[in-house]
Amino acid sequence: MDTIINKAYRYYNRALNLIDNSKVSLAKDELKKAVNAYPKDIDILNLMGVCEYYLCNFEEAYRYWTKSLKVTEQDNHAKEYIDFLASEEFDKLAINYNKAVEYVSEEKYKSAVHILKKIIRDYNELIEPYEILTMCYLKLNKVEEAEKCLDELLKKDYENLYYMKSKYKLKSIVGPKREDSKLYKRIKGLRNVGIVLLIIILILVLVTIIRYLN
Repeated sequence: MDTIINKAYRYYNRALNLIDNSKVSLAKDELKKAVNAYPKDIDILNLMGVCEYYLCNFEEAYRYWTKSLKVTEQDNHAKEYIDFLASEEFDKLAINYNKAVEYVSEEKYKSAVHILKKIIRDYNELIEPYEILTMCYLKLNKVEEAEKCLDELLKKDYENLYYMKSKYKLKSIVGPKREDSKLYKRIKGLRNVGIVLLIIILILVLVTIIRYLN
């Protein structure tokens, strides 16, 4: 039994370290292993709920916190977390969040951006609003804003899968830098050849003139 608990806490400690280094998605993977190894530890269950909350998986967060309370209610922060999910404040957050998602589905990206920016301002610990906001900026061809949003996402959740995909999309939209393109290198090469030929011609002309004068 001790071996199972120790194994679970190794995963748990790895998850804590990952969260400290802004790697929430990877921390969630470690916590899944911890829960599977020992599903009756309130610290593990509560932290898993927190990760799900950060990732806007609110139903999953509630599920883990409820499981935690079933283990014990004494000195358990899960009650505070669940109270927040039942609060009027969270209701407003959920309404705005769902409205933003609805606007995105209707391709009303500007309206979605307005709401998402407000959510990020008030609840900047949440990760998914940055993902959706980045997508909206990409749809609106606002590349610079999308890049800034992705940078903020990276600070919240390093090695985020959505970040990787969106960064690839940005490269596709922006394209390679002019100096890196094959066409530019070819033109530059031709220019260099042209300059060399011009110098050679000038030298030949000068030699001819000198011979003529002599």
